[in-house]
Amino acid sequence: ADESFITDWRHWFFDPIRNKARLIVNDLPIYGGAQIRVVVQNIGEVASVDSQIIGLSEIIGSTLYGFETGIIDYSKVAADDFGGRQLVVRDYADRGTIKVLVKNSQLPAIKDRLAELRATPIVCQGTDDLATTWISGIIKDFSIPTEAKEFSELSLQMEGLA
Repeated sequence: ADESFITDWRHWFFDPIRNKARLIVNDLPIYGGAQIRVVVQNIGEVASVDSQIIGLSEIIGSTLYGFETGIIDYSKVAADDFGGRQLVVRDYADRGTIKVLVKNSQLPAIKDRLAELRATPIVCQGTDDLATTWISGIIKDFSIPTEAKEFSELSLQMEGLA
């Protein structure tokens, strides 16, 4: 359950129960032959999973505050020949710009790795505890302005797959 909206006793007793929309588990076994069992249930309701992604993770640096997240909405307002307007609800995609502190000594390897991952669906996990920094999609753009001797601030733009 997502309890982030529960701020007092009134919310606890009277707000509807909300399920978490995202979950990342970082401590799965990584050895050959390991078995992973996933159980999804929503008592009294239909349970569903939009996607399940299993893979190895790579740490390229430390996420900095100042990240931006949001959505790209593909809905639109369509007008007919008489000026009548109707909302056409369509899908949306997550988007975000994550700022990461990286070691300058690792810049060539990081740049090459991010270039290898272009046009490849990945999961960007900015921080463990803030689900808004978890974007499943593609690297849209990245830049690394080098302003200090030891560390630089990588700006990574992600675009979710709708």
